[in-house]
Amino acid sequence: MENVKVDIFFVKTDSIKNLYAYEVELTPLSEEKKREEMNKILNALPYHLRKRGGHWARDGNFIISDVEVNDEELKNILQELRGNKKFQFLKGIRRVQGWEPEASSYAAFVAKGLSKDKEVEKEIKQKLEGNDFRKPYKKEKIEVRRNWKLIDDIVINGKPAIGVLINSEIVSRITLKDFLREEGISVEDFINKEPYKEWKVKDKEANLVGRIISVIGTMKEKRNELVDKTTIPGRKKRYERIPDDEEVVVVEREDEERYGYPISELLISINFGNIKYFVDEESKKNVFNDLKIKPNERMKMVDAVAQPLKDRGWIEGERISDKEYPYIFVKPEPKKRYFPPVRIGGGKIVEREGIYRQIRSNGIYDMVKKDLKIAFSVFSETKGYDDLNEFIKTLEKEIKSLGFNMDPVYVNFQKPEDIKEEIERIKENKQKPDILVAFIEDYEYETDDYHESELYNKIKMYSLKDPILQTQVITIKTLRKILKEEEKYVEYILGNIVLGILAKGGNKPFTFEEPILGIDALVGLDVARRKKIKGQGTINYAAGVRIYQSNGELLKYKLTTSQLESETISGNILENLLGDLKGKKVVVHRDGRFPQDEIKVLKEMGEKLGAKFYLVEVIKSGAPRIYSEKKGIWVKINENEAYLLTTSRTQGTPVPIVVRLPETYEDFSIEDAVISITSMTLLHWGSIKPPRLPVTTHYADKIGQFLLEGIISDLEGNIPFWL
Repeated sequence: MENVKVDIFFVKTDSIKNLYAYEVELTPLSEEKKREEMNKILNALPYHLRKRGGHWARDGNFIISDVEVNDEELKNILQELRGNKKFQFLKGIRRVQGWEPEASSYAAFVAKGLSKDKEVEKEIKQKLEGNDFRKPYKKEKIEVRRNWKLIDDIVINGKPAIGVLINSEIVSRITLKDFLREEGISVEDFINKEPYKEWKVKDKEANLVGRIISVIGTMKEKRNELVDKTTIPGRKKRYERIPDDEEVVVVEREDEERYGYPISELLISINFGNIKYFVDEESKKNVFNDLKIKPNERMKMVDAVAQPLKDRGWIEGERISDKEYPYIFVKPEPKKRYFPPVRIGGGKIVEREGIYRQIRSNGIYDMVKKDLKIAFSVFSETKGYDDLNEFIKTLEKEIKSLGFNMDPVYVNFQKPEDIKEEIERIKENKQKPDILVAFIEDYEYETDDYHESELYNKIKMYSLKDPILQTQVITIKTLRKILKEEEKYVEYILGNIVLGILAKGGNKPFTFEEPILGIDALVGLDVARRKKIKGQGTINYAAGVRIYQSNGELLKYKLTTSQLESETISGNILENLLGDLKGKKVVVHRDGRFPQDEIKVLKEMGEKLGAKFYLVEVIKSGAPRIYSEKKGIWVKINENEAYLLTTSRTQGTPVPIVVRLPETYEDFSIEDAVISITSMTLLHWGSIKPPRLPVTTHYADKIGQFLLEGIISDLEGNIPFWL
């Protein structure tokens, strides 16, 4: 019998004797500005207080410590912070009298206070870099690094716990300064020109990652300021030796915090988009394979991080397992509730697994458009046009076997000089193709959630511009597998392609057997924000909803863009997006967290529409790994939060989803939230194998990006272009 484990360790509260809480007071600000500044100050303050000794951590709206500081010392601390811009709105710091730590306080103190002890960090670093583990990729101009992080907001049945995360990142082995010299470009070129302007940089010794937004001077001008601010051992001395003429830049993190760096203290953060500038194709595959850590190795790495904390008596010795804590692990039973059967052609009810075999025998659920006009074009250098012709014949035969007609109205086997011009040519074709089948050599990288490729993204981008052209991208490698006529390739890969084409033609391959969860609809809410660099205070917004009926049928999508003066999406925008849901019971999936103001607006909107909105946060990352072969198993943290495994194990260890209810509902539980996600992973019409994320939030970050850049032209429709 499988022993399920999760990388969570209970905290031993009896080892933490005395804790004290401190609160901060800000100068008068608007409510929105106050929240923003309070968050920044509470995050930054522990770092500065550690210099005075003791351990310090943020715990909600308090700063907690094992050091008792009197009022006079607090005044001195405040005075020391006066010159730091981060604390410009800080008016006072005071001890919270009579404060008693809650369970979450102990978790926060271990994860964000005690673990920051320099000796502890040193021990963990030595263990992870020791000989017990396979050395990650480190060749040519790049290397793979293993990082660790502790999660602190875990309380299970009143007991505080911490989670341990291990992740991998790719960075350059040369500094930004050396890269610029080798490329013969300036810092300004790196900030403003393609392809560099979208690249991120990383502090070569700390975990800070961000984008360079400006050059602020030279070391001659900024040396004293940088020396005063740094706390990293050895960096002060290096700063003293850096030449006067080296540029100093500002790096902005995703949370909009900004930091100054000389360019020799930065590395380049490597991803699928820029790795080709550093290694060849063969090395690239090796690097990406190295990012996948096998379960046994990952467990050893987690143990290496946890060991110094165990040795000091701060956490219990073993990670949580279903052997000792069976009530924490919830199995997806009954299966029909978590993974409901689906309805295909002829009203036949089947399991989602192996569905294409059933569709071949019974047809799809709803044939909306029988005659499909398809354009075929090659976007990569390739050989073997006979293979391409053969594939088109195979595809046509397969589509006709399902009762559809396929008309190849445009065929081009020559790589176009310009991608945009080729797609525009296809759009202008007199035959008016319904779908473009685009051939590329291969994807650069496949994530857990979708394929990644610069060429793939460009094809999607140009196809979504007015007028929209649905696209199905196929790799040459894939079509050659199909032509081998091995049953597994025909059923799985060809099935993916055919279902994707049919769905993008407006057809509906399958739906649930019956409505789920006693609701009327499920909605994916996507909200993307981008502050304008030159429009002070203004924010570009992109928002959209994907509305599914409770039987899984896509009703419609609606998208919108706007400029706002605040961080809060307006009620007018939400009313435009959600107005069709009047009087309905609706589960709303959000890719990431709901900001508090958004929750407030959605509640008001629900009342106005006479609708009931059940808000569910679907957070792609940040959960400790669960070691199980069983898809659908979940860890119940509390009544409002769970860690959910939606995929089975492959090369690495599957990444769980964090599922959160930001509000508590009498008639909608955390289990209902989990089921709403596992069910909607089944409704991806472009994949035989259900994806990790529900179709409600699938591709959300790309949709947001395309909207912000003005790429998507059809702001309302019922064809799932995101598949």
